[in-house]
Amino acid sequence: MSAVTGSTQAIDCHAHVFDADTIPALAGDSYVYQRNELGTVQQYQAVLDTHGFSNAVLVNPYGAYGTDNRHMLKCIAVGGGRFRGVAAIAHDITDAELAQLAAGGVVGVRYSLDYPGSPTFTGVEGARTLARVKELGWFV
Repeated sequence: MSAVTGSTQAIDCHAHVFDADTIPALAGDSYVYQRNELGTVQQYQAVLDTHGFSNAVLVNPYGAYGTDNRHMLKCIAVGGGRFRGVAAIAHDITDAELAQLAAGGVVGVRYSLDYPGSPTFTGVEGARTLARVKELGWFV
């Protein structure tokens, strides 16, 4: 997290921001928000401040947003260097879309072994996607 100014105190390494009022779940997604999961990025920043966390890694949730990373990118932008992201991507993602994610603060990609919408990291498509992610220097 090189863009962070000041001293790094602690990093929340896996967080989702579900702001259902601003970005509702994708149509047809069966994810059901729990009341304690909802909040704005500003509210999440206040929680981090309260507990002495200087930074966080935001992870795009398959449940609710699938491979649509726009909300996570907006949250990263609001954080002013405080956040980095882990994207959920499909095999057919374009190079331009990967570049946009990287420019927006994404440093990794996620796969979910138990979420039906997650692309696989096996087979020809999986190997190709992993090779593309490796070229970016991202982690899985």
